[in-house]
Amino acid sequence: MASPWPPDLTFTMPVAPITTIGNDLQTIVGRSQLAGTVNGVTYIPAGTRAGADTHTRTLSLINRTSAVTVAALTLVSGVDLTDNVAKTITLSTTSANRTINVGDILEWESLHVSNGIADPGGLVVATMALRS
Repeated sequence: MASPWPPDLTFTMPVAPITTIGNDLQTIVGRSQLAGTVNGVTYIPAGTRAGADTHTRTLSLINRTSAVTVAALTLVSGVDLTDNVAKTITLSTTSANRTINVGDILEWESLHVSNGIADPGGLVVATMALRS
């Protein structure tokens, strides 16, 4: 018998580019209508960007309601973005940080580190396994 629950709920949100080095951007991804656990986050950039060690950028999915980081990736040297190629954002190793409750607000953050690097913008995709 098939489960009455879909296997995953997907949030997608386009995010604007950051062309001025040193600027940051926060974008609301969505408000969860169901409870679950985030099991994947990817960023599909609209351009190519090479990572850097000193002046870099951190990309994060934040649960704004509980003020925790769900997933994050710092674009250090060797961690690059390629135009239209999905980049996996590392999930928090703290399982409670990946738990989403009904009404939680998810937000994407693109924050500069030191002077920062540009962010080409793109599409954030987060998947969540539903809790029954």
